Amino acid sequence: MTANLDESRRFYADEIRLVGNVRSRALVEAFARVPRENFLGPPPWQIPIFDPRAMSGEGIDHKPRYSEISDPRDLYHNILVGLDPSKGLNNGQPSALAYWIDALELKPGERVYHLGLWSRILHSNYGGSGGQRWKRDMQRSARDTWGEGHR
Repeated sequence: MTANLDESRRFYADEIRLVGNVRSRALVEAFARVPRENFLGPPPWQIPIFDPRAMSGEGIDHKPRYSEISDPRDLYHNILVGLDPSKGLNNGQPSALAYWIDALELKPGERVYHLGLWSRILHSNYGGSGGQRWKRDMQRSARDTWGEGHR
């Protein structure tokens, strides 16, 4: 039996609840309601694939490998999705993000904005001109993916 998108989203929310140890029912419901594909650009999407070399010293210097998916139902798992795999940019591990958001114990009406940890780390480590170059690359990548309104 093939699940429809609503069933896939419900499964995803429950998987995130379990793997991320999420206590907030509202957060779990948000994962079930919000279409993930709306934040990932158009298909095909790039997902990292398991590489057995990563479990040995041989895999340390290898870049991650990706597989293309086009069915939005395949997005509804606890997986990273490459936003710009050539630059190592992805959307974040869903269960980790849910865990961190859940820890905030948000009240109704409060909001959270996820910019991404790597943006802060890169800015700290590559401040000045390096950080600005990285910021411009990110802005250009966002515009290329989602249009001029994203900066």
